[in-house]
Amino acid sequence: MKRELGEERRGTEQEEEEEEEEEEEEEEEEEEEEEEEEEEEEEEKDMESPSLFYHTFFRFFIALHLSDSGTCRNLGKQV
Repeated sequence: MKRELGEERRGTEQEEEEEEEEEEEEEEEEEEEEEEEEEEEEEEKDMESPSLFYHTFFRFFIALHLSDSGTCRNLGKQV
């Protein structure tokens, strides 16, 4: 009788551990899905407005062009 109770307790403990592991895995999957959705939203926002890369590239290109001409209007100094 005591053995049966001990075995039942062990069985329920294992089941509880398995359920907890499954819940943790589900939570991790949900978090990953949320992160992916956030990344997709950020990409959509980037598509709506000019990206930082192109903005800095054109600023660099303009500064380079002005420095080739001998003056840089942004700094107001001779280069």
